Amino acid sequence: MIKKLSQHIINKLKAWEIVERPASVVKELVENSLDANAKNIVVEVIDWWKKLIKVSDDWMWISKQDLPMTIERYATSKISSYEDIEKILTYWFRGEALAAISEVSKFKIISKTTEEDIAWQLKKIGKDIKLLPSSVGFQHWTVVYVQDLFYNVSVRRKYLKSWKTEFHYIKSLMLNYALTNENIWLKLISEWKKIYDFPIVSNLWDRVLDIFWEDIFRNLLYFENYKNKIKVYGFAWNSQLSFQNSDNIYLFVNKRPVNDKILKKAILQAYYRQIPPGEYPFIILYLEVDPLLVDVNVHPRKLEVRFKDPNSIYNFVYNSISDILWKEKISFVSLDDVKVSKENEYKAELTKLPLNFSSDVSISSKNNNLEIDSWDEVNNVLDFKIIGQLWNSYILLEDESNLYIVDQHALAERIIFEKIKKDIKKSWLKPTPLLSPLILELPLHFTNSQIEEKIKKLNELGFDIWLIWDRKITIWSVPSVFSKYKIEISKLVIDLLWESEININKLLDHIWATKACKAAIKAWDKLSFEEMKKLIEDWFEYISWQFVCQHWRPSFVKIPKEKIDKMFDR
Repeated sequence: MIKKLSQHIINKLKAWEIVERPASVVKELVENSLDANAKNIVVEVIDWWKKLIKVSDDWMWISKQDLPMTIERYATSKISSYEDIEKILTYWFRGEALAAISEVSKFKIISKTTEEDIAWQLKKIGKDIKLLPSSVGFQHWTVVYVQDLFYNVSVRRKYLKSWKTEFHYIKSLMLNYALTNENIWLKLISEWKKIYDFPIVSNLWDRVLDIFWEDIFRNLLYFENYKNKIKVYGFAWNSQLSFQNSDNIYLFVNKRPVNDKILKKAILQAYYRQIPPGEYPFIILYLEVDPLLVDVNVHPRKLEVRFKDPNSIYNFVYNSISDILWKEKISFVSLDDVKVSKENEYKAELTKLPLNFSSDVSISSKNNNLEIDSWDEVNNVLDFKIIGQLWNSYILLEDESNLYIVDQHALAERIIFEKIKKDIKKSWLKPTPLLSPLILELPLHFTNSQIEEKIKKLNELGFDIWLIWDRKITIWSVPSVFSKYKIEISKLVIDLLWESEININKLLDHIWATKACKAAIKAWDKLSFEEMKKLIEDWFEYISWQFVCQHWRPSFVKIPKEKIDKMFDR
């Protein structure tokens, strides 16, 4: 028989959606404090959260009359009409989360207003609710105690991860809030020891410096861009640093920490070919958008958002990050001697190259691809002296005034990439049927009209793809180039559908880049003298105008002799 559940069970089931783990409690309580305009927020945990989670704030205290309302569902001071929901700029509102948290813990909230002599506390354990006077040592604060979390939901507690992992989630949350609230003093205390202490600072730069070690801070690139009602800004590390997971991608939409697939896709695409495949960059990205253009209510815990025009957001973020990375790459690769201008995606123009070497070992190349301002400055034959190999990863070259450290993998990878490009055959684009059709379901961010437009372009390049259902496609044939270079077809097609423009170069670059990376000499490969010599010779034969790999990482670094002399006080 069908029967209606009691309100107590309904509330507990609803609580499971909001309170997933201890970090969920911290998230909801801290966001309540932020929405209450607190200037000091302190989070304390005992026994790594298992015994107690306590959150205190110094603002928007709650009166005795309002305390019982804090644990009522859908009770709020922030919303009075449906239209208010569509333009939310706060994290949410004080009260919604407390109702859920109080269902799965031994709950207590204490608050004191400036008008009253004593504080009042509301206690709830199961169905037992009490409102009692309380003596406190503060003038006006609100303190929430969450004890024995999930004491009455053993199945949820059973599937929590280790205390270390769960506490890591709490720490990550506090970092996120610190990165968006430099005007608030935030503290995290565990076992009576201070873990984080971020005082109020005057600007975002100072807050970032407080949080991250100085080596990261020194190398951060600030970016900022505006378009219509959208603003994006933040800090990106150059392509010399990458990580095995996405923990160092910090995303904020209207100051709300989010985990958004569109923003992550735009970031990873901007770093494409700049960091190794499967790795992730360090970036802090803030997106400010008209509240009417973004829906923040698509996830029970407000961890995701949905944009009204996701393609516009994707392209705007992608272009903003690509621009700053390109500008940084120019200044890094040029090394004060090489001037690089972006004429197309991969070609760079050399206007001055001070490589005029005379040495025991001579490696020569005619500079047919070089455009030189003055032939007096550069010899037609480039001579190097090979010193040897460093850590089985770098080749050392010298001349009379410079030391050159060459990344053997980056250089070999780019050489192979260019060799493959020269081997283009029209027959490679001839459609070749798959042994069995491949069916893919595309992410929600795609619309059928967008898919149809992109499919048409892919089919012109040798694919045979049909849209068979809402966001479902069937791949019947692929270009015959796939028989020569084995690539994961599903990942390639989805990547290409994300591209703002699809053409033959984009298609083949995806394939060649993967092939080149796998086939190239790797870091830690021990090379003989002849192998080093051949690699440098190929450098000037195939890519004499390039000084970066196809990921836009530099293939060499130059250290002037005078800088080395200076290190030894010469």
